[in-house]
Amino acid sequence: MLLRGSVPCLQRMKLQYYLIELILKTGHDEVVSIFPDPVLQLHTTRSWDFLEAASGIQSNYEYQNISSDAIIGVIDTGIWPESPSFKDDGIGEIPSRWKGVCMEGSDFKKSSCNRKIIGARYYGIKEFSVQSKSNSNKTHRMTGSPRDFDGHGTHTASTAAGATVGNASYYGLARASSIDRDFKSTILLGNGKIFQGSGISLSNLTRSKTYPITFGEEVASEFTPFSEARNCFPGSLNSRKVEGKIIVCTSTDPSIPRAIKKLVVEDDKAKGLVLIDEAEKDLPFDSGIFPFSEVGNIVGSQILNYINSTKNPTATILPTTETRRFKPAPIVAYFSSRGPGWLTQNILKPDVMAPGVAILAATIPNKEEGSVPNGRKPSQFALRSGTSMACPHVSGAAAFIKSVHHRWSSAMIKSALMTTATVSNNIGRPLTNSSNHTSNPHEIGAGEINPLKALDPGLVFETTPIDYLNFFCYYGISQKKIRVISKTNFSCPKHSSEDRISDINYPSISIGKLDRNQGAKIVRRTVTNVGSPNALYVSSVDAPPGLVVKIYPTKIAFSKDSRRASFRVLFQSKEASRGYNFGAITLSDDRHVVRIVFAVNIE
Repeated sequence: MLLRGSVPCLQRMKLQYYLIELILKTGHDEVVSIFPDPVLQLHTTRSWDFLEAASGIQSNYEYQNISSDAIIGVIDTGIWPESPSFKDDGIGEIPSRWKGVCMEGSDFKKSSCNRKIIGARYYGIKEFSVQSKSNSNKTHRMTGSPRDFDGHGTHTASTAAGATVGNASYYGLARASSIDRDFKSTILLGNGKIFQGSGISLSNLTRSKTYPITFGEEVASEFTPFSEARNCFPGSLNSRKVEGKIIVCTSTDPSIPRAIKKLVVEDDKAKGLVLIDEAEKDLPFDSGIFPFSEVGNIVGSQILNYINSTKNPTATILPTTETRRFKPAPIVAYFSSRGPGWLTQNILKPDVMAPGVAILAATIPNKEEGSVPNGRKPSQFALRSGTSMACPHVSGAAAFIKSVHHRWSSAMIKSALMTTATVSNNIGRPLTNSSNHTSNPHEIGAGEINPLKALDPGLVFETTPIDYLNFFCYYGISQKKIRVISKTNFSCPKHSSEDRISDINYPSISIGKLDRNQGAKIVRRTVTNVGSPNALYVSSVDAPPGLVVKIYPTKIAFSKDSRRASFRVLFQSKEASRGYNFGAITLSDDRHVVRIVFAVNIE
């Protein structure tokens, strides 16, 4: 589907004032006049506020949002057009350059599109013929629709480009709050001990009544291995022994996901589930109205010790409560993609990180039994986690920048997001992962996106089509195939090898192999000045011990007539530790800080 209105709802600044100030300070001669666009709103989740807070930019000015004709294309499971996130109130006419369609389906009409959902299409064979043995053709029809019946596409689309919805929440959880939040499902044991587990549970259990609590292996079905009962395998538990109890399960076998474990004990009429899972304990699972709480190994062992210490262990699980202004935040989720890159280690991956845990956004109304609290209507919003939730944040941020800088290429926008990314958390320390260790660029890339800072990055790296074609050459793709792909007479450089991929004009640097006994490695970069016409950037290096990193020249000057400049970076190691070494190069003037992350593998 295609949506417009992609400017995130960044609060507490008057963006019009900021942009006017920016343009005046950068001295664009071609600017004749400046006037504010009509006000628009965006976003059903406040994770954008958390990203703004990380920018460190403060102002007393208030603003709503500038209008935008940016268009975001979402390839996903479809869209639920009735969601309030896709209302087009206050949005102007569809951009004249839009030439797409609103494809009708069995349950999706042209009227389902509007000035927010400007186009929709489903992909599949609508009609095909099959020849039978009698040589007669039979025509078969397939029905399809852009309508979403999974909720995934609706969630991602509303994150990237959804309209503002007042008091949006998931049954009261995550209400207009920031991404620095946590969802706790409290476990009360019969001995008075209290543990804060993770989970999104809308149960009606209270402190006033407790229930027997037991370990899965203690209620195993006959002839079932205890290892399966501990993990709550389907069919592994004795339903007669499970009924009326809170069951404790482990997650030592990853083949059985949490949703299945929950269904296993729920179908056996248990009163609740406590799951011991170190890996996923910080990723809240939505169990609907069924009592659920997830803990790590340390808390889990204490709960099991209590169960083994008394003849009649009891417990209860309270409904989920929201903890706001949680610290530290953000952290790298366990499910986040890690580097180094599989295709080549001479380009740093990942590029950046973005919010992806417990993101509130639109969904299809879930009417399944056990998902809606008594007396409530199905929620139009849901809390979801995953890289799928992080991706639309980056898409929305890119469209936000494009709406301000109409002429910037995708590469310039990507560069702006990378070189201005945040590398510290909300307590001012380096970003950490789910194991509470300091994260490295193979986990966070350049850092977490900072859309507001990315509006004014100072310098950008323009990765051109030639860079991408050179990549194919360096990677070993034949020139003949490259010409077919590019439909040009492109010629590969004379000396093409994989280590030259490091020279592609990317906003970060990665060297997949640096032999400490074979001298220095030099990589080259070219930057484009998009800030003040007359600027002087001074370089500095943050490198690990034993790795020599030098920049030539150390100072880069720009003028009105010279907006591009090249520089070289020398890497040499005779004493650095083997394996990957990480650091950063910084180019700064009196206003901008351009940070280029590097990763060097010492052999």
